[in-house]
Formats: sequence, structure tokens, C-alpha cells
Amino acid sequence: GDEKTGNPIQFVWKNVNNFKIDGNKITGDVVQFDPVYFKWMSFLTGYIMPKAYYEKVGAEGFEKSPIGTGPYMVDKFERNAFLRLKANPNYWGSKPAFENVTIK
Repeated sequence: GDEKTGNPIQFVWKNVNNFKIDGNKITGDVVQFDPVYFKWMSFLTGYIMPKAYYEKVGAEGFEKSPIGTGPYMVDKFERNAFLRLKANPNYWGSKPAFENVTIK
């Protein structure tokens, strides 16, 4: 993580305590409510994001122009129409199988 903003995982998960793992079930206590938090959880991984960017643009700005560490980046999004993704050239893992993905 960035020395000025800290560990990105710590930023995302700082409001959850008392994690418990039971087989394939993970539970935790939400310490401070954040309306975007449950949307993060719906991705099952609670993705990593830069703290400084999120604090700058807020929840609404992040939803309109999200950034993260995954294999794809949001290219264009039109609510109730489509989401177009493009391969992230800075992705740390293997090159994605497709250059572009469109979800309708």
C-alpha cells in the first residue's frame, strides 16, 4: 500500500470485526454502517481499492467511476443498459482471456 494512505485491505475491511470461519461460511460484525459496504460484499471478495481515491470522490463518485486491482477496468457504464469492461494493462496477474467484455 501507499505509505501515506496505508494498507488498502485495511481501509476496506476496517469496519468489520470478529471474523469467524465455519467451513465455507464467513461471518463478521459490521462496526460502522456504510451504505456502499453491502454492495462491496455482493462481489463476494470485497474488492481492494485506493483509500485516497474513495475519500476524494465518495460513494457516488466511486460507483460512477470505480477503480481497483482486477483484470478488467470499467470502460463505459450506462445504468439499465450495459457495462463495458476492458483489459487492465496494469493487472498484476495473468493477461485476461478477452480484451473487452460487455454485459447487458
